[in-house]
Amino acid sequence: MTPIIAVINQKGGIGKSTTALALAAGLKRNGFRVLSVDLDPQGNMTYAMAADPAGPTSLDMMLNGTDALLVIQQGDQGDIIPASTDLIRSNTLLNLPTREYRLRESLKPIRKAFYTPKWRYHGR
Repeated sequence: MTPIIAVINQKGGIGKSTTALALAAGLKRNGFRVLSVDLDPQGNMTYAMAADPAGPTSLDMMLNGTDALLVIQQGDQGDIIPASTDLIRSNTLLNLPTREYRLRESLKPIRKAFYTPKWRYHGR
């Protein structure tokens, strides 16, 4: 199974984007294929990874059903599904049926592309 790591907190300015960027870079450097999904309207991760927020974004994928393969952008630091300031309107997702599954369902078709069979947790 493809591991999913989420870096989340409602409070702003606590280093979520920085943590996610460092984690993605470290995993990529160790040979993993990494997909970062930016869901923050500020788009700090999108900016840091030099992705284009003018193209299709995570909101297009979840709200309009845009194919995830068309939203992914490749960069030196890995693949990213960018955010845009339009995510502020994500409140519109609140009224949609099955809203809590939109992200999962949007990413399901591409999940195997990011599977890394050598994934092992080497906790101490």
